[in-house]
Amino acid sequence: MDAEQKQPETVTPDERRALIEELQRRKLISEDQYTSLRAQFHWNRSSIPNPDVWQIPTFWEQETETTSPQRPAKCLTQEEITASPLDWLWPGHLACGKVSLLTGRSGDGKSLVMADLIARVTTGHNWPDGTPQNPARVMLLTPAHGLQDMVLPRLEAAGANLSSVQIVSTVTRLDTAGREYPNALSLPLDGPLLEKTLEKSENLRLLVIDSLSAFIDNSTTTSERESLLADLALLAETHNLSIVCVEGMRSNGLVPLPRHHEWRADYDRHFTAVWGVARDPRNRSGRLFLPIRHHLGNDRLGYRFEIATNSEGIANINWGEADDTITFAEATGRVRLGRSVWSFSQTAQAESWLRQYLAEGEKSSVDIMSDARVAGFTEFPVRDALRRIAIKSKQRVPGGWSWRLVENEQNSRVSS
Repeated sequence: MDAEQKQPETVTPDERRALIEELQRRKLISEDQYTSLRAQFHWNRSSIPNPDVWQIPTFWEQETETTSPQRPAKCLTQEEITASPLDWLWPGHLACGKVSLLTGRSGDGKSLVMADLIARVTTGHNWPDGTPQNPARVMLLTPAHGLQDMVLPRLEAAGANLSSVQIVSTVTRLDTAGREYPNALSLPLDGPLLEKTLEKSENLRLLVIDSLSAFIDNSTTTSERESLLADLALLAETHNLSIVCVEGMRSNGLVPLPRHHEWRADYDRHFTAVWGVARDPRNRSGRLFLPIRHHLGNDRLGYRFEIATNSEGIANINWGEADDTITFAEATGRVRLGRSVWSFSQTAQAESWLRQYLAEGEKSSVDIMSDARVAGFTEFPVRDALRRIAIKSKQRVPGGWSWRLVENEQNSRVSS
């Protein structure tokens, strides 16, 4: 053999495969690079230039009984799995160990809703549905701009205990001369620093990222975003805290991302729950906090709220009644609402039908809407009619809402 001829490669296929898997696990290579490297194991010798240099058989040829035998998939039995109850931050709405998304159009009140929820966690005040809780600490990831004149005043107006709020906006980096300087936090880059900060925090139950795109670099690809959300899900599970990401939504229902990408966030598998904030089309001054998708709770029950201002002109939230008669898609106009055929005559007809229907007694909201469709009414005229007549609602057990006609009760009292 000539001295200039290269020696055969001494790295075994198993060692090369383990190296590639380790690089992919540490996210030092992209998904495309990982796929390309794994494909090398399936090359044929005849297709490789200069076969003397590449003394690497295919991956499946190496998986023999004498080297690394194939083993069946690991099947877990019930004895090997320990079931644990789900831990809720806000029962039925926000779960610990899970990642949720709060979205909506600009100006509808997403950050105000989060300021109110942060205030309730840090003070231990009841949730909007009256559920009690114990006070806990909150970590808020928010950009440095607007921190003093927007974020802190809103938290104070909501009544938050600021001593229990940890705000993270920047990290300290070193320049080429070894000097420290502050720089904006980047989730893909500074994930390990964030995890170390969480490890030092006691009684931390909520992590809010407002907004998610503010901590994602412009160079982030779609696969890197998927990896980032998977890391957040693992972070929530490891530290048993509820992570809520806040992000705006365009009129087409898509969430904007860096590099001019758009994202159907309500279908992202990494979010256990997706909540939306929208304007109430039935009330100009009203807002709605509605579930878009919820894997663990009621995906129909939302809440009404209004935006008020204090004496200093700082906005805050006033919560109203629960509402399960409208969806986020209907409130934002992302689906056709039948307005082209919805008229006042239909509302009057729906009102007459409702009076006769509820005269029989209390009915669930699900039955009302189902029977209304059978009677030939779309949902919006029925909801408009429900606002026009005197009714009372109450929450049913185990879930859902029921309605009854108040006029019947008043007439029965008069006749008695």
